[in-house]
Amino acid sequence: MRTKYYITEFIIIGICGTLWHFLYEWSGKSPVTGVIAPVNESTWEHLKLLFFPSLIYSAAEYFTVREKPENYIAASLTGIFAGMAAITVFFYTYTGIIGKNYTVLDIFSFFLGIFIMLLVKHLIIQNGCLLSPTAKIISIILSAVTAVLFGIWSFYPPDIAMFISPA
Repeated sequence: MRTKYYITEFIIIGICGTLWHFLYEWSGKSPVTGVIAPVNESTWEHLKLLFFPSLIYSAAEYFTVREKPENYIAASLTGIFAGMAAITVFFYTYTGIIGKNYTVLDIFSFFLGIFIMLLVKHLIIQNGCLLSPTAKIISIILSAVTAVLFGIWSFYPPDIAMFISPA
């Protein structure tokens, strides 16, 4: 895939993810919207800012771009999980070192997550990894399970720090 696709994806997901942060409030705190948009300031909820806009973008790109590699689906979905992992690792590393969170670093972690997502997607596509139908099926199943867990854990979160809004 061409560089222009990645730059476009970075910009669109950056804008959509930023606006996505306010979607739950804008909807009047609709529970339906709460499934896909953050309902609080926890790390878990903020992963929705990357997951859902990226998933929607990837689906749209899959159906509109003619020249796409065989491993596009697995590469895109693996990239999304890598971006979510990068956000989580960055957040807990810097807050563990500094002792508190800062909005500017939280925002940076989101854009770092987008960058890592696109880098992993690109590397998988370029290296011809995850070409098997099994890789595609597993990545789709994991994404579907994650989407369901976002819905469940938004309203019934486990008693784990990742699901609690930072002070």
